[in-house]
Amino acid sequence: MTGNNRNREAAIWLTLAMVVAILLATRLGLPGLVLGIVLAAVAFVGFRNSTVDPEIEALKASLSVARDDIREIIDWYDDFVTGATLDALEQRTITYRALALPNSDIPEIEDFQLRLDSSRRFLARVETHLLHDDLSRHELEKLITIADQRASELAIAWSDARRAARDAD
Repeated sequence: MTGNNRNREAAIWLTLAMVVAILLATRLGLPGLVLGIVLAAVAFVGFRNSTVDPEIEALKASLSVARDDIREIIDWYDDFVTGATLDALEQRTITYRALALPNSDIPEIEDFQLRLDSSRRFLARVETHLLHDDLSRHELEKLITIADQRASELAIAWSDARRAARDAD
């Protein structure tokens, strides 16, 4: 339905641009026709670039949600490592001591650390992509799929790392 409205608006703008081109051509002759066509093309391109595609915006919102899921786990870890609350201190020093070590030899913690670093880099790339307005629906869908997969894998790795750290102590 929104595609029909968008096409209808584009047709109206194109018609209006053609009317202006015809009016300029009748008043000024050939130079008016050329000027009218140029003005019509600029107006039409401006209209097409200024309209927002609701499907693209919805996909960007979905990508933002997946990005926020990844960011939430990163924030949990950062709070665990640097948090000054009593709970964070207790977890870091008593409950999950092995998880706070930067170079752990426990496979689950190593896996989580690798995924954490990869997720930080991925978030930086996603932020860059979200700033661009020229992403296609296909590109956004692919990014959403990757982001969802990374969020899921990071959450599982976080859970596994916490379990392994608790069992190691």
